[in-house]
Amino acid sequence: MLKSSGFLLLLLLTGCASTSARSILREKDTGIVAIPENTDAFPDYHRSQAMRMIRDHVGPDYEIVREEEYVLGPVVTNETNFVRKPSLGWLIPWRWTDEATSTITNKTHNQTEYRLQYQKRTDAARIPSAIEFDLPPLSDGIGRP
Repeated sequence: MLKSSGFLLLLLLTGCASTSARSILREKDTGIVAIPENTDAFPDYHRSQAMRMIRDHVGPDYEIVREEEYVLGPVVTNETNFVRKPSLGWLIPWRWTDEATSTITNKTHNQTEYRLQYQKRTDAARIPSAIEFDLPPLSDGIGRP
């Protein structure tokens, strides 16, 4: 029981740690949605989540005005590597001892996210289809339709 509850806790923590689409700016007919990366693959489907958020906000008739990768800032990761190996002791030569070494590595990189700026498409910005054109009736050149 303890192992299964520990596994469930680990699963919940990793699920909560993964980020998804989030709204940065939300106005009447415009907004900005941020996603961790511009991918649409299993298991996250970030781009699909962003498009769903946009449709929920302004409806299905929208346009993406700008897409960019945005730098959030530097992130420092520390990695410690500890190695133990057996060796012969110099004080008592027939007795094995442990020799331990550790190395610490610091790495710095920029954390980024992908941002989508969108707006609701107005009637003037909408591309009309061929059926919507008002064409005059065909005539035979004499003035009769």
